[in-house]
Amino acid sequence: MKWKITLLASILMISLMGVYAENVSVELIPKEVNVDVGEMFNLELVVKNIPEDRKCGGLDTYITYDKNLLNLTNIELSDVANTADLKDVSIEDGKISLAWFSNSPYGNFTIAKLTFKRIGFGDTKVSISGAVSDENGTSKYNAIFVPATNIQPK
Repeated sequence: MKWKITLLASILMISLMGVYAENVSVELIPKEVNVDVGEMFNLELVVKNIPEDRKCGGLDTYITYDKNLLNLTNIELSDVANTADLKDVSIEDGKISLAWFSNSPYGNFTIAKLTFKRIGFGDTKVSISGAVSDENGTSKYNAIFVPATNIQPK
């Protein structure tokens, strides 16, 4: 009986891992940065697990942070993001909107490198939100926007 429970638990675990691996996510990397006032640092905005049979057709991302502690100085789009047919990028608004009409990306890919300057002292976070749609543009993935990157003093 014990081996049946172990087998059932193993099958359940493998099934759950398979479902989890299919979740589309948008993340900032790294998850934690230690930086002093006056220093610059970079975060990468990445998309993970876009299925090949439902490629990415669009992405809207909003970057939020404490403007008393951080200054977003640059958004450098990746090669993948630069293939988008429509691009709307605003450093002032912390916004990246992309749409692909052909050659839509899938799998894991980087959208942009975000460059910040720390202008104030204290713990803070950089967060992202938004939406990811498939290449048909009619349905949206249940994309998980990983909550935040912690920014702490050295």
